[in-house]
Amino acid sequence: MEDARDQAAEVLSFLYNIIAIPYNVLAGFVVGSIVPVGVMAAIAGGIRLLTGKMPYLTATDIEDERKVCISLMTPEGARDAFARDKEQIGGQIEHMRAEIQAIIEQSRAEASQAAIEETGSGA
Repeated sequence: MEDARDQAAEVLSFLYNIIAIPYNVLAGFVVGSIVPVGVMAAIAGGIRLLTGKMPYLTATDIEDERKVCISLMTPEGARDAFARDKEQIGGQIEHMRAEIQAIIEQSRAEASQAAIEETGSGA
């Protein structure tokens, strides 16, 4: 009787360990990606609460070197700076999208050409 209980406990332990794998992956994702974003939001909220100003990242290029600074701005100033930077970042993202699209089209053309050569030489 004890032997059957021991086997059942081993089977349940094995099943539990298999089911725990996806749970541990999800928990690792939450802790590794979502929690740091929450911490940064809490820090920005704390600064806003204490100073009445919004922290805002500003990047400047000086002599081929990029410098990033955190500036404290009024909410209106931060809103205006975000609108200005949003247009600049949007242009950069659009440029990257166009480059990626060109690479995809080139790869498709090369694959199509390779398929035509393969079927033409195989006939």
